[in-house]
Amino acid sequence: MLAREEGIVIVGNADIESSIAPLATQLVPDVVVVNTDYMVSQILPIVAELKAAQPNCSVIVLCDPTKRGALPPRRRARRISYLV
Repeated sequence: MLAREEGIVIVGNADIESSIAPLATQLVPDVVVVNTDYMVSQILPIVAELKAAQPNCSVIVLCDPTKRGALPPRRRARRISYLV
């Protein structure tokens, strides 16, 4: 779907289980989009490794906020602590 958008070039595709940081070092993307059923807390170490390898690369993690456990617990104000 993203490949159909003007100005977006898909330079690679990887499973979340694979090592994304070396691939990002090879492809040098501006943005990495992560679409997974993993919980955000499971993705954070992968994002940290990616940011260490490519500090100027932005990361967007897509998740389903209605899926139990997908996002960290909400604060007392009942607001999500992540942009959804």
